[in-house]
Amino acid sequence: MRSLISKNNFILGGIILLVIIVSFQTLTTKPGLWVDEAKTILLARSYANYGTLDIEVSPGRYSKVKPLLQSTGYPTSIPLAFLFRIFGESFELARVYMLAWMCIALIGIYFFSLQFGDKKQALFSVALVASFASFHDSGRTVVGEIPGFIFLLAGLYYWIKRGEYIGAGFFLSLALVTKPSVYLSVVPAIILVVLFEDGLLREKFVRLARVFLGSLPPVLFWITFSIDRASQSGTFNQVLHFLSNPYGSSSFHNIWLNVLAIPFSTTLIYFSLLGVVSVFAYRKTSDVPVRKLYVFFWIYLFFAFVYYLRSPGWLRYLLASELLLLIILPCASRVITKHWRLGVSLLVIFQIYHFFNLAQIQYSDATISLADEVNNNYIGERVGLVNAIEIASLLPYANIEQVIEMDGIPKMGINPLLSDPPPHIVITAKDISHFGGEDVLINKYKLILSDKGYSLYVAK
Repeated sequence: MRSLISKNNFILGGIILLVIIVSFQTLTTKPGLWVDEAKTILLARSYANYGTLDIEVSPGRYSKVKPLLQSTGYPTSIPLAFLFRIFGESFELARVYMLAWMCIALIGIYFFSLQFGDKKQALFSVALVASFASFHDSGRTVVGEIPGFIFLLAGLYYWIKRGEYIGAGFFLSLALVTKPSVYLSVVPAIILVVLFEDGLLREKFVRLARVFLGSLPPVLFWITFSIDRASQSGTFNQVLHFLSNPYGSSSFHNIWLNVLAIPFSTTLIYFSLLGVVSVFAYRKTSDVPVRKLYVFFWIYLFFAFVYYLRSPGWLRYLLASELLLLIILPCASRVITKHWRLGVSLLVIFQIYHFFNLAQIQYSDATISLADEVNNNYIGERVGLVNAIEIASLLPYANIEQVIEMDGIPKMGINPLLSDPPPHIVITAKDISHFGGEDVLINKYKLILSDKGYSLYVAK
């Protein structure tokens, strides 16, 4: 028995080691630094230096929309802030930090899967997730999908396996505040599944009350970290408006385009086929906890898919559903066919091939190169940034003066070209006409460097 456990732990450790080795090869460049990640890094830096989860748009001046910036919540940003305080601020550290979350997720997936199957099934679940390209795409970046997924699994464990509704509410609420856009669907899913559980209606409402009670501490912490005197006016209305349309575009238009695109989405087709397996497995299994997990998955998937349809086609809103399906797939396959190991092994091989050869994970070192140019050659000098938050996350706070515009969030900061033009300007080419100041840029600056959409100008 001990040798079997040791063997399983060895295989699990080997999978995690391979993930670490593969990730380190392109840790900071694949995927490239992007807007949401840069925002989280800036929030963590701000908390590390000034004790507030807000973005400093110029020395001593903040965004004034602090609650709307928590699309990746404090369970991700606050620990990173403490790491910045201890080891210093660096993009490399932020990515290593997220790699640690990925490893914790794989360990959590293994022990969660053990609750619904044996050790072989659990290892196959880990292998399916570890070979899934989107796990790496979202997992390496400083956003909340993977940390939130760990809390989701913990909440499901407490609810389904232990029947502890307060503990379930605590962890499910942690998932929600870690990445609200992805885990908002947990709320209707848990309510509906509990209402369909066995027992009197009064008992069901008591269970939901316990879930609500357990959810309070994470929500109260969110209020503590996200709201202060500068941002408390109209906070509820701001957040409600943002959640109702966080994209700055028409939801009905997005729904129509996304519905038309479904037959051409290989990701949606792939997981639709895998989802059929869970339907057949549900019909063949009598295990109550497993059946409850399936029902939760389907209801959660429904609401997550509706949220995805309203978006501009952002499949990351379905990531948690995809990971859940990969986790339950070995258990589902086992009750359908005795050749389940062969079938799941072929899926792992296919996903590995897809990850290395076909996955569209963006590679970019443009932000790092341009930030290095500024940090190495213009130390201590003022730098103006026109909607270049990715560059801002790699520059010293004391030197930054920036204007930022993000989907669903009011414009933050003042265009440095229109106030007191600094010696250096970083812009994205597509934004200068929108923000204004073209004449100032042409007359007073010269282009020094341009790389993949970012341009660096210095005063003439």
